[in-house]
Amino acid sequence: MTIRLMTDDTSGVALWPDLGWDYPGSKFEHLFLSDREPEDLLPITPALRDRLRAWVDEYTATITERVSLDHVDHDRRGHALSQELQAELGPEFKIKYVFNTDDVRREVKAARAER
Repeated sequence: MTIRLMTDDTSGVALWPDLGWDYPGSKFEHLFLSDREPEDLLPITPALRDRLRAWVDEYTATITERVSLDHVDHDRRGHALSQELQAELGPEFKIKYVFNTDDVRREVKAARAER
């Protein structure tokens, strides 16, 4: 199961099914058909759940409340959250982070190339 971690305007949602999601019939379809948010249904720590929510709420505030945001820093933290989420969920899930800035996308690509 692939889950995208991304911001999306004012939705207040951090976790999304991948575009290639096998729906219906996936054993994970309940994550995105429930009235609850996916992070409430995933087996992750409350601390990570709270950081995911804070991260997406911080972005949403830039639109709804016109709060300023360092988008590069926010993107770096989002990518780090995606790695934490992957570690907690294990190999049954694939977390795909959707970058918001080209700077961070290039940083991550360069870091992967150095390995």
